Amino acid sequence: MNKFFRKYNKWLLAVFGSGLMVIFLMPEIPSLVSNMGLNRSIVATVDGRSISRQEWSQYQSEAQVIDRLQLTLPFVGTIDSWEQWYLLVREAGEAGMIGGLATSPITDDQAIQISRSLGVSPTTVLQTYTNYIGIVNYLSHLSGSAPLSDRRLRLNGRKLFDTISAQVVSIKADTPDGGQEPDDAQLKAHLELYGDIEPGTGDHGFGYRLPDRLAFEWLVIPDSAIRQSLESSEAMNDIELLKYWRRNEGDKGIPEVKAGAEVPEAVHARLLDELTDDRRTEISRKAGDELRSPRRGFKESGGYIVLPEDWDTQRLSLEDLRQWLQAEQGLELPTVERTEGLLPLDELRSIEGIGLATTDKYGQRPINLPALAAEAKEFEGNGLYPIQEGVAGPVLKDRQNNLYVFRVIETDAARAPADVEEIREELGTDLQRLAHYRQLVLDIDDVRTRARSEGLESLADTNKTSVLGASFQQYDPRFAQFFLQNQGSMPRASQIVPGLGEDTEVVTTVLERASSIDQDGSLVDLSPDERIDVIASEDNLALVVVQLNSRTPITLDEFTVMTEAGLLANLIMQDELVNTGSVADAFTLEALMERHNFVPSGNSEQDEQATVDAVGEEDAEASGS
Repeated sequence: MNKFFRKYNKWLLAVFGSGLMVIFLMPEIPSLVSNMGLNRSIVATVDGRSISRQEWSQYQSEAQVIDRLQLTLPFVGTIDSWEQWYLLVREAGEAGMIGGLATSPITDDQAIQISRSLGVSPTTVLQTYTNYIGIVNYLSHLSGSAPLSDRRLRLNGRKLFDTISAQVVSIKADTPDGGQEPDDAQLKAHLELYGDIEPGTGDHGFGYRLPDRLAFEWLVIPDSAIRQSLESSEAMNDIELLKYWRRNEGDKGIPEVKAGAEVPEAVHARLLDELTDDRRTEISRKAGDELRSPRRGFKESGGYIVLPEDWDTQRLSLEDLRQWLQAEQGLELPTVERTEGLLPLDELRSIEGIGLATTDKYGQRPINLPALAAEAKEFEGNGLYPIQEGVAGPVLKDRQNNLYVFRVIETDAARAPADVEEIREELGTDLQRLAHYRQLVLDIDDVRTRARSEGLESLADTNKTSVLGASFQQYDPRFAQFFLQNQGSMPRASQIVPGLGEDTEVVTTVLERASSIDQDGSLVDLSPDERIDVIASEDNLALVVVQLNSRTPITLDEFTVMTEAGLLANLIMQDELVNTGSVADAFTLEALMERHNFVPSGNSEQDEQATVDAVGEEDAEASGS
């Protein structure tokens, strides 16, 4: 028999090895077959050509890179969906504007750095930038097909790039004369108009849609408590300290061992640091295990756990976890904390300690509490981070190495206010501001006359405000070269009115009126009628009194560089077409879909979700978690 095995050992190894491989892969076969079928499924057709789910996945990844990097396109602006991105890439490619990866404006090292921060492959990053540059070139080619005259370039160039130095007085609407408060009927009517509009986006900036909000509880495991428990433990006794000293003598900061010498403080501190790091990792793991234990075997759907109706009685409370950690690890822990009611996600960072804590459980890029909460199931998250009401999240750690165990206990997804009572004070304040603003607009001529005759200081004192310095411009020419080199679109300069906030309309009006003055440099010798004006700010409900002081034009070198590179012509057309939308409208998703005969597959998303749910349930059952 031994002779037989020695003679045919290679054949036997091949046969039995293949059999073992088949047995090993059997649990994965349903998932592999499912994924193969998923990749072959059709999500849409374009001009009769089918788009597979595998191809869809690539373009979706690229669209996500564009969104995460906040890249915008001339005329188009931001990309709304993968379909729009796909059709733009297709159209630019058909025009011969997209080259190979070698035409990408970023290096391989830059792609690697970006990929690490976004969690995608470097190849995807390179391909995204290659496609992006191709689309920018394509749109620039279209916009430059109608050359502009030198006179038009000069006049519009000054309007876009000249810098205006001024002084402003912002008279904000507050309470109308008489101070009569709006009644319930007015409040209700106002709420019906703007209740489901995002704040700051409606007429006059009105909008009362409530954001995603949540309440949660958390337990702090201070790093100091872990260190204190170790300092008095057997792991730090004299024998262990001496052993550690001998093992590490000669290391940087660790002196040589001398007979009879006391253990140096450097040895004590280094051993305590190492033990604390190990114990912190152990506590984080054990706390997570204890919290997950009651839900082992539960099914998952869409990346979230399917909880039973009596989950509140089954789950481990954070107070029980606290007591267990104190007994098991010898820790002195503070009591469990809770938020005071529901908090918007953008306020979570302001919570002391846990607000800035992060986890690296989901990749190399640390994820903070607001980012985790935004993916909660109740907020229609995509399952990227498994956060949901009633289930403890991953253990977080701050920069001081304190640990945080948290659980969402209540959620309220974004919605319009249920009734007037929910935001009565805010509604009443805004209606009074609107009434006062209308009074201010009626008096705008009187305000202008007073400003020109008495000066800005007197007007500011009367309205209990102050005179502030300001600098206005549409685009900053200092950034032109950078965006030319990177083939990007030029961002607008800050459109801020001091004392008031962002107001593009007011800034544009100031620049247009300044462009009508045929004078550079100081403007102080002009008459008050030419220098001082009053502009109504509808977005911020205020009157803005502006006094022009000086005008700084772009230099000849800056003008030449931007003109020869075509940037100035592109900006002029983009600025002029922002309202008409003749170019922008041609590249909306609807226009692109019609032009390319793009037809989405009716059941693709349902099929995909069903497949994902099924795979998720199989994985959950297999892992028993």
